[in-house]
Amino acid sequence: MYIPLGENDNNPVAVLNARETVDLPEVAVVTHFGKAFEEFIKNNNCEKIDTLHLETTQTNIYVTEVDGRKITLVNPLIGAPMTVNTIEHLVKNGVKSIIACGDLYSNNESDVGKVIIPNSVIRGDGISSQYVRPSRNIFTDKSKRDILEKRLKQNNINFKEDEILSTDIRRNKFKGIYSYEASGILATSIFRDIESIYFGIVREKNGRPKKEEKDLLEVAIKTAGDMALKEEFYNKDNLSNDSEKYKVEIEDNKVEINKDNSMPNTVVMCFFEEAIDKYKGKIECRKVPINIRGIDFNVYVANINGKEIGFVQALIGSSGSAILMEELASHGTKNILACGGAGVLENEENSLYVPVIGLKNDGVSTNLSFGDFIRSDKEVVNIIKKYFENKPFSCKPCATWTTDASRRETRDTIDSRVLDINKRVCPETMPILVEMEYAALLSTAKKNNVNFGQVLYGGDKLFKGKEYNQNNWTKDNIREVLFESVLDLASNFELELEKSKNVGR
Repeated sequence: MYIPLGENDNNPVAVLNARETVDLPEVAVVTHFGKAFEEFIKNNNCEKIDTLHLETTQTNIYVTEVDGRKITLVNPLIGAPMTVNTIEHLVKNGVKSIIACGDLYSNNESDVGKVIIPNSVIRGDGISSQYVRPSRNIFTDKSKRDILEKRLKQNNINFKEDEILSTDIRRNKFKGIYSYEASGILATSIFRDIESIYFGIVREKNGRPKKEEKDLLEVAIKTAGDMALKEEFYNKDNLSNDSEKYKVEIEDNKVEINKDNSMPNTVVMCFFEEAIDKYKGKIECRKVPINIRGIDFNVYVANINGKEIGFVQALIGSSGSAILMEELASHGTKNILACGGAGVLENEENSLYVPVIGLKNDGVSTNLSFGDFIRSDKEVVNIIKKYFENKPFSCKPCATWTTDASRRETRDTIDSRVLDINKRVCPETMPILVEMEYAALLSTAKKNNVNFGQVLYGGDKLFKGKEYNQNNWTKDNIREVLFESVLDLASNFELELEKSKNVGR
């Protein structure tokens, strides 16, 4: 079966499925109000019942009690891909109903502070199309919105029902209110046949968390206790099959650079948490704090081979990683190298790979650049290949499929993507990989005049005819070697790039 880009495979079983680890309460609160969440967990003696381990970090899952009824609590990572990944884990472990709350945004300052309950969500994201068939909107059911509205009124919180946009692009020209996670949450709920309610508050784009988020989280937790588990929430017939694709209008201008001389010109985005932790413990470095959606991150800056080089914990998923790259670019960073992991789909020959071309199946690159494919700059690829020629691990050029939905990589979908790459760009000699960030990062870099290259470690094998075997790849020693090698490469990257450009003149 061939599955075109933008279409979803309705087979509920993928190659990479969520795992059963613990029995969770059937109702869950999924929130992106990070500070309010931390405060609630601390002050209410919540029990940590499970931990979802991801490549860059871990997400703790808690249980609290509301009116004698146990409720699951979780604060997912930024962006729809990781939020959906978390929901998949919740559903696999017994959750049947969720109430989700988080940040909303608007390009109109007058909207800041408004509490919105969406009656409809425009699908401008990447992940929802991989869960439910194409349509312009996902509609919510008023009978379930009424449950939330009752609690908001009891707490004297003003709100409004409205249509919102769900997008992976931060710097857009949308005239209304938008979210980064709404479509992904609702589409996953439909696909997995669970109940869900979603609402949020419009925050200033770079604003810090406000007291209102604490109040709204408490409303969400109370509403979770009210939710009826057996009633059907969404009318699935409301999903039209008009195949209309909503495309977000993007800002034409580049990010505004606020150079404060604290951020170096070259930064390494690393997806290997344990490698960063080990490295920063053995080298002297300073911290440059940045803030993304109210969450504080540190960029570490060290002297490597006489050059100041930054490194930072990367965010999994197209939307989160692209936002991080934009933040770095806004501080004046001109060169970004990334190192991370990927699944190998065809032609397993090497441990390390440099992407040359990417098949775009994510929400960032499809909005930022034209066409189904995106290509790396030749000069950057050649610099990476040349560096690794004298290393124990050679670095082979590859094609890669960037997807937002790691739990929707079915065997038919994988076969279709391999066919897309082989037939349309003909890299028969190239290995083919799958990951979640490359196309998004490259398109964001091109949009903002950032030089970008990536090195991928082929950690898990997803070959046709073989059972999936993770091989404990998150603890492979090659990850530390790769990270430190890319830091070494970064220390001379700017010079090598200048040489390449001079040769081409």
